[in-house]
Amino acid sequence: MSEGFLSAIGMTIALSVGVLTGSEPRAPQPVLSTPDLQLPADPRRTIERSADGLFYVEARLNGVPVRFAVDTGANVTILCAADARRAGLTEKLTYDETILTGGGHVSTARTKVANLSVMSVDFADVPIVIGREPFPISILGHDLMRRMGPILIDGDKMTLGPTMSALTMARS
Repeated sequence: MSEGFLSAIGMTIALSVGVLTGSEPRAPQPVLSTPDLQLPADPRRTIERSADGLFYVEARLNGVPVRFAVDTGANVTILCAADARRAGLTEKLTYDETILTGGGHVSTARTKVANLSVMSVDFADVPIVIGREPFPISILGHDLMRRMGPILIDGDKMTLGPTMSALTMARS
């Protein structure tokens, strides 16, 4: 079969799918090969490993500064009780859930945060978990990290979500 014949069959299938789904056929999109793509890291989103071996970010929770440990193994973002108190989030909480952390089981309460700003990324109405004492530190988990974009760990540096402008620069 000729290449032209196969292209015609492909176009017919694409048009048929468009008719069946009610959508307009689209032109093929370029495919990026990630091994060939080097994204420059956004310095506002790059953090250095701390002396204790962890990565920390400074954030603002309802306008209050909070230090989070970045935990790539945590599914949810957890506030320690002290940070929750400083941000005014301890009113009317019900500690009715228990989660398993690296340090053991922790009694938790769920609430929402009006505003959370992490590394130049602003989040609104963020569901968050508050750990009952003695949970010692606030943790930035996957629920927010995945909304920031890709996570890159290179030696003692971690970058959370290169910006789209970096992706655009890398394509040109």
